[in-house]
Amino acid sequence: MKKQLWLDSRIEKYREDREFKLEGLKLSVTEEICALMEASEITRDGLAKMMGCSNAYITKLLSGRENITLAKLLQISEALGTELKINFIPRGKVKRIKAGNFEYSKFQPAYTGLVGEKTGEYRDGKKKRRLSK
Repeated sequence: MKKQLWLDSRIEKYREDREFKLEGLKLSVTEEICALMEASEITRDGLAKMMGCSNAYITKLLSGRENITLAKLLQISEALGTELKINFIPRGKVKRIKAGNFEYSKFQPAYTGLVGEKTGEYRDGKKKRRLSK
């Protein structure tokens, strides 16, 4: 039980870290590709042949050691007979606005833009913080 609390606190500490998020995305994408391959009974060798690349390259992609480009994701999607869709999900505040008979949502992003491209600072509400590199 104590070990689980320690792990949870570590995960919570890094949850907003860009590298942690990137690794989570890589894992999520590669797991979904593997699940689709298994459901379609497509082997790594079969996917490699459909994509015109080596089996070793597919292994590298699915291990997370290689960054997968959008073009490569589209190629994998087509080989697996699926449609590729990428969603951006708001994490800021969503405000409901009513104007006459119309009602709509206005998204207020958590980050309101870069302050200085060279300095790597941005505004988060009233606070300025440095972007990690």
